[in-house]
Amino acid sequence: MLAKQLAASAEALAAEVKGKLAELAPCADPSAQAEGCAKDFIRSFGGRAHRRPLEAAEIDALLAVYRVGAKGGPPRSSSQASERP
Repeated sequence: MLAKQLAASAEALAAEVKGKLAELAPCADPSAQAEGCAKDFIRSFGGRAHRRPLEAAEIDALLAVYRVGAKGGPPRSSSQASERP
């Protein structure tokens, strides 16, 4: 029963997000300048998430995680890409 409820919730969420992909993941568009877009997104989203502007070291650390993911590395590699500031 729980699995069916989770699946229904996931499908409803996917349907809601489908039309907003460019807004929610702006750097997913391959025509975007990938790293510059990622850096802008990190600044914008990170500032909202932390409720303050991110420091340069925090942006650099998150950009290192992005680079590992962009190369197709496993998630574990991203935590080894840089130390947290």
